[in-house]
Amino acid sequence: MQLIVIFRKIILLSLVLVFFEGKSQDTQTPVTIRQITIEGNKHTKEPIILRELSFNEGDTISGEMLSHKIEKSRTNLINLNLFGKIVFNIKNWENDSLDIVISLTERNRFKFAPIFNLADRNFNIWWTDQNRSFKRVQGGALIRFNNAFGLNHTIIGTATFGFAQIFGLEYRMPYINKSKTLGAQYIFEFSQSKQVQYGTTNDKQDFFEGEKFVNRKIELGTKLVLRPKIHNTNTFTASYLHYEVDNTLANQHPTYLLNGRTTVNFFQIGYMYEIDLRDFRYFPKKGLYFRGELQRNGFGIFKNDINLTRFSLSLSKYEQIGKSQKHLFSHAAKIMLSGPEYQPYVIQRGMGFKQDFVRGNELFQIDGQRFLLIKNEYKYALLDVKLNYLKKLKGKKLGYMPLSLYLGGHFDCGVVTDKANSSTNSLRNKLIYGYGIGLNMVTFYDKVLRLEYSFNQDFNKGFYIHFEVPI
Repeated sequence: MQLIVIFRKIILLSLVLVFFEGKSQDTQTPVTIRQITIEGNKHTKEPIILRELSFNEGDTISGEMLSHKIEKSRTNLINLNLFGKIVFNIKNWENDSLDIVISLTERNRFKFAPIFNLADRNFNIWWTDQNRSFKRVQGGALIRFNNAFGLNHTIIGTATFGFAQIFGLEYRMPYINKSKTLGAQYIFEFSQSKQVQYGTTNDKQDFFEGEKFVNRKIELGTKLVLRPKIHNTNTFTASYLHYEVDNTLANQHPTYLLNGRTTVNFFQIGYMYEIDLRDFRYFPKKGLYFRGELQRNGFGIFKNDINLTRFSLSLSKYEQIGKSQKHLFSHAAKIMLSGPEYQPYVIQRGMGFKQDFVRGNELFQIDGQRFLLIKNEYKYALLDVKLNYLKKLKGKKLGYMPLSLYLGGHFDCGVVTDKANSSTNSLRNKLIYGYGIGLNMVTFYDKVLRLEYSFNQDFNKGFYIHFEVPI
């Protein structure tokens, strides 16, 4: 029994020595953090960094707990996406006190990038149903200024041309109060398109197209983000939206804005609560994520105002199994409810958008007012390395490039209930499911490529490509 205790202490002490420089100490002995020093933050203000730490100057904790808190703080700083390299060093460990030095390498703050987006819901629709038509490729440019004023403010401007025109401007401030618990965002977007989806037949999209722009949308919005704790976020939104459509579209497809209307104006308010305990947001390996959202559209202020309420709950869990931690399991469940039954088609959302789809059914859009979705996945780490500085390409600001490969399998299922759309849609009001295998590649912090081969409930099979995590 004594040998087990000694072995445990050796392991804990080894972990401290791997991550930190300093003198060896008993991991159970309380130590006081005398001073926290930050190096390498040429632009970032210190309070932005200190906000993400799980400890403060003057704290007295055990060496074992300090190891845990430093690693957690490092993860929090990684999720800011401001730094390429983050190193914690313990210095001057004398008796029962020590200093901590945080060495950082800031990432480039300015980003100018071309935009190549697809007008379709996902890459597989464009590749299969739209025959890889370059007419449906959106071209444009994005200008992004990260960490403005060293306060982690972000200014984003976008301009997209081609199949549709989209112009957007966004300003994000993570903190607007002294305690750094309240942030704000301001959003403006104008868009117009020569083609719009007005419905589905056989769970496939139906489009209306004109020689000129047939619809326009203007959105002005603001968000208040309350973050009293690092992992708990409250988001309050308020927006004004204006939709305008061509007379021909309104006459031929009166459900698009409902009752044949050509214009709609309404206010939208919402509340979202998140608990984010994931280790890494872009590709979680362990932790929990909870999200609840309530949204109200229309308050009877305008003539022919919108009347729509939407509510959703989602929960995801991520686990690493085994001593090698190469076995990853992830599970997710989401429920969405909306009412009343008859809604303007332009703001109705069933299953098939973003991550809300059952794999194996990527080519289908299932219209409805409510859905339940469950996803499960297993992944095995084939490769997980970090490449050193690529100085010849980008210099030291790039830091290192992570490269990971995961082989796995998945099983999803769900059901969409619908009372308002075409009766030819056979996938509504029934259980659907999909299963298959896939290869995940993760690099450059938030870049994910998924190659999957899936089967669905009708035994249809296909090869699908995605650029985001499924859960």
